[in-house]
Amino acid sequence: MFIVQAKILHMMEDNQQLALRIDGAIQSASQEMTNLRAELTATNRRLAELGSSSATPSIMENNQHNAQGQIYRLVLGIGFSPKNFKRTL
Repeated sequence: MFIVQAKILHMMEDNQQLALRIDGAIQSASQEMTNLRAELTATNRRLAELGSSSATPSIMENNQHNAQGQIYRLVLGIGFSPKNFKRTL
């Protein structure tokens, strides 16, 4: 009976450590999303200031689409690692 209790206690401790790591990863991803949104807003503002040519809206849409895709991949953890993360803005 003691062995079973020890295993359960060990599993609970492992789960707590995993929960802490997941929480840290979520907080980190949330901060990165905030940073990306701010960068996207600043980039779109700069592009708008550069000119009102017909190409500007499509450039802004493309940048927003690329950044949004990166945010989704970051949140979902799809193909994300610091080595392959590239800012397209």
